[in-house]
Amino acid sequence: MSANTSSANLVYIGEGSKVLVFSFTGKQVGELTGLSGTGAICSDSQGNVWVGYDGSLLEYNHGGTVPIAQLYLQPYYIPRTCAVDPTTGDIAVVEYSYQSQSHPENVAVYQNIYEPPQTYSDVDFFYSYLGYDDHGNLFVNGTGGHRGQVPLFDELPQGGSSFERLSFDVSFRTIGGLQWDGQYLALGDAGNHVVYQVSVSNGYGTTQSTTHFHNWRDKGAVPFAIEDGIIVFAFNRRQVGYYDFPAGGKAVRLIGLTSTAGITISVPPTPRRGGSK
Repeated sequence: MSANTSSANLVYIGEGSKVLVFSFTGKQVGELTGLSGTGAICSDSQGNVWVGYDGSLLEYNHGGTVPIAQLYLQPYYIPRTCAVDPTTGDIAVVEYSYQSQSHPENVAVYQNIYEPPQTYSDVDFFYSYLGYDDHGNLFVNGTGGHRGQVPLFDELPQGGSSFERLSFDVSFRTIGGLQWDGQYLALGDAGNHVVYQVSVSNGYGTTQSTTHFHNWRDKGAVPFAIEDGIIVFAFNRRQVGYYDFPAGGKAVRLIGLTSTAGITISVPPTPRRGGSK
């Protein structure tokens, strides 16, 4: 890792068995190596980053290169995607089991990395991306319905015991990324090549804005990360773009990659009050 990264936003992008780390200017400043299955990448409000590693998640400090903790998933499960609750620190993971034949995946919420999680499953829901809003409500998207291709969205309200189905005032062709952007729930539609800002109330999502992006051609579901008015995602199989958000339009900078898995933006940790160092 390059020096002077501790006070800057960092973009973490999974590529094969490593995670590449970039500055907000698009310059590569480091990488985490020796990993596998780097689709699951997420970060918390203090900049700590969780990265999938076989049947576990490794935790790194912002800009760090040595794991500081390891969360082991349930036996025979591997992490697909993850998110951290900003209100409690709980870690939600879409887990995939390579042994289960009936329904191989679920959403697991870990309140403590050393204790078993609370798990949720739906035989008609194949989970993809998930994320928390600023009140600790957990949102997840995926597919189901006819031939398992219908975009679906659920919400686990903060303090709730079960997921609830969401509906929207727009129709999604293909699911995309999902993240709270600080004001609204940002939902990607890879089929229409847009990201919606949505407000959710009583199980219904109302569109507040629709962002279009130049040169977005691929129709496969892609994750994205949003921070400080910038959204970062792979708009084709070989390039990652930084775009103004929610303005969209042309990419303000480009990164060339051979493949892209998970992605997150890690913010510098907030100094503790009381004079501690």
